[in-house]
Amino acid sequence: MSNNYGDMIKLLPIDKSVPLQHELTIMNSLFKDQSTTGTKSYNYTLLLIIFCVFYIMSLPQLNTLISKYIPSQYLLILFKSILFIIIFILLTVFIK
Repeated sequence: MSNNYGDMIKLLPIDKSVPLQHELTIMNSLFKDQSTTGTKSYNYTLLLIIFCVFYIMSLPQLNTLISKYIPSQYLLILFKSILFIIIFILLTVFIK
């Protein structure tokens, strides 16, 4: 019984034609040189921002302060969600 589930790479044909200009443009836009270190540090920064803002929004003191002005629990959750999104967007804009 053979474990060959498809074509071997060595036996596949090779296209040796010169790529067209629009193909090169597409490939350059897809695989442009990107710094992975900068991207990773930015992602960790965003993660830290999300954690801090979520932690602050979850504090019971903030809940009691906001619930004085917004009596409904559902409106409180909606207000805190919108506030979280606004704070997150503002912080990410100023970090870039």
